[in-house]
Amino acid sequence: KANNSANTLPPTTHGAKQVTPAPGKKSQPSAQAMAIHRKWQAAAESMGGPEARIVVDKKAAKKLIVDLLYDAFRPMNITQIHAALKAIVPSPVLKQCLDDMALDKDDDENMFAESDDDEPKAKKKKKSTANSSDEFAGALAFKTGRNSNTSLYFLDHTKQKNNGNGLEIDARNQLHTEKALAEQERAKLKSDVNQMEADTKRLLGEPTNEVANANLETAEAAMNNLRETVEEARKLKVNEKHKKQTKRRIEGMTTQWRKRRRLCMDFLISMEENTDGTISMKKCLSGDGQIDVESDEKAIKDSKTYAENKRARKKFKSVSKKSWIGTKTQDSSSQIAADENFIGVKLNTQGLISRVFLDDNNNDK
Repeated sequence: KANNSANTLPPTTHGAKQVTPAPGKKSQPSAQAMAIHRKWQAAAESMGGPEARIVVDKKAAKKLIVDLLYDAFRPMNITQIHAALKAIVPSPVLKQCLDDMALDKDDDENMFAESDDDEPKAKKKKKSTANSSDEFAGALAFKTGRNSNTSLYFLDHTKQKNNGNGLEIDARNQLHTEKALAEQERAKLKSDVNQMEADTKRLLGEPTNEVANANLETAEAAMNNLRETVEEARKLKVNEKHKKQTKRRIEGMTTQWRKRRRLCMDFLISMEENTDGTISMKKCLSGDGQIDVESDEKAIKDSKTYAENKRARKKFKSVSKKSWIGTKTQDSSSQIAADENFIGVKLNTQGLISRVFLDDNNNDK
């Protein structure tokens, strides 16, 4: 028989006698016992994997057998039980456990009918050799087979608690109560998790402190610009009278400009006709004619030449911060800045004032 300790190897035997170590001395297992242990372990690993560990403690082995037969709910022989346990209970230990747990083999009141016997045989009553103090004693019903390997074992549910009908009423009610409480706790925890996920999504959608500070600075700068624009707009609204006066003055000067230009053009045309083209109107207007006329075309031409020469000189004076069209006398942050390409104005063919720019891509505006 195997020892009652799960970590103790089978006792060392020599012939038919068992060698018992001297009391008070810790003896090492013999080579034969080590070989048997390795054989059992190898069988368990071959069926249950490398993590399998054999069980030689009879109490633990009986618990495994009862659980197996309870779940299987069918008769099984020793070979089937050994295979179902994946050899973690060695065959000798399994045989001893089944003998201790089974009813008397010759008991007429066993749970299996003797329908296979042709003639009834007289059987003698024998008392069970199982230890009465063993909690698993008599837990199995037994039916004799042709040999020990074909004998069947079945769990006697009448020996179970509540006759095998599961938990008792008090224990079942307690289990239902604990289950309901656990479900309530689970629902509460799930609600908390959902709330935390919603808070997390909301926090992730909000900007961080660095982004918020940057956005605040940008918003403050934009607000200052809007405030300045509003102030300028208010000033324009207050100076509406001055604006109208300035507009009337510009219209009056434009009218005089048109009148004088028309008189000058009529004079040059008449001179060209009376001199049969000796005096050319176009040459006079461009500044190359016989009559020196300060025309709009000549003024714009001179301004353009001057601006181009100044731009060329500015390339060699990178340290100069002065604009090539003049110095700004007003703050550009609060006033509308003039276009640096603007060089003058002229009257178009419709008699309206149009602006002239230095670059060719800037047409009349």
